[in-house]
Amino acid sequence: MTEAIHTVLTIFVLMGLGMLLTHIGWIDETVSKFLSKFVIRVALPGTIVQYMFANFTSPSALTGLAAGLIPPVLALLIGILLSRALIKPLGIPENRRGGFTVMFTFSNSVFIGLPVCNAIYGEASAAYTLTYYIANTVLFWTLGYAFMRRDGGGQSEKLSARDIITKVIPLPLVFLAASIILILCGVKLPAFVKSSAKYIGGTVTPLSLLYIGCCLMNMIKKRQLSWRRGYAAIIFGKFIIIPALVFAFIKLMSLNPALDAQLPKVLRQVLIMEAAMPIMTQTTIVESSCGGDAEYTAGATALSTLLSFAVIPLYTYLIDLFI
Repeated sequence: MTEAIHTVLTIFVLMGLGMLLTHIGWIDETVSKFLSKFVIRVALPGTIVQYMFANFTSPSALTGLAAGLIPPVLALLIGILLSRALIKPLGIPENRRGGFTVMFTFSNSVFIGLPVCNAIYGEASAAYTLTYYIANTVLFWTLGYAFMRRDGGGQSEKLSARDIITKVIPLPLVFLAASIILILCGVKLPAFVKSSAKYIGGTVTPLSLLYIGCCLMNMIKKRQLSWRRGYAAIIFGKFIIIPALVFAFIKLMSLNPALDAQLPKVLRQVLIMEAAMPIMTQTTIVESSCGGDAEYTAGATALSTLLSFAVIPLYTYLIDLFI
């Protein structure tokens, strides 16, 4: 648990650094635009390649976790539907709706989720963590990304073929699909490729957190850092609804002996814990690149990360009690 607390504290240190660098003028509009483009188009593809090939060394390692994808996929899909149903009753503005959906539904499954699960359930849980990561990443870069593009009016743009490749089709999703195909075909990457991907991918979280800090500082300067419409629903969905849905689907699958045998206890524990992780750090950067309200997502991300200090110990106790 100490490692999990240190991870959350690290997040706030990096956010604080981003705020400081923005305050003294080192991060301006030009730098923030570079951070957004670099993370989405370079660093995220790198981290996807690194995590996939480091944790799934054979086709059987990947296909053996297929049953574990069912609870998170179904829970995330229902979470998306619930969030969309809440948008109009809550009066969420159009430039925040995609961000609202993504924050309501998706988890920080690697930077926080991976060390938390390793600390609580041991290093053997890493492959199970990647099961949630695959479901989380695929749906984030398909449905989630599509909704965030609407925040910036992307649904009405007339795009060229080049724009479709560079803006509409997210490179992280392309690299994830390519990695899965290559792993299933038994392809091994050269050591220098995996090493390069590891170094490049390692910049995702720090740069994303610096960017969040930049957004928070800009909100402070504009006196806009405050509780905003939809934050309560986001926190409720992220920390209660999605984990509860994952738990419910695990219980339903356990009624079938064949499926139950494919869900080891540690896998069940990891899936629920991953569902209870705070908002993905790269949500703010993606929302900004799509033209939505990045300051709205930055505030909710910081809030959910702060609340994780209480949520992680609580879920550790509940999961041990019911799983």
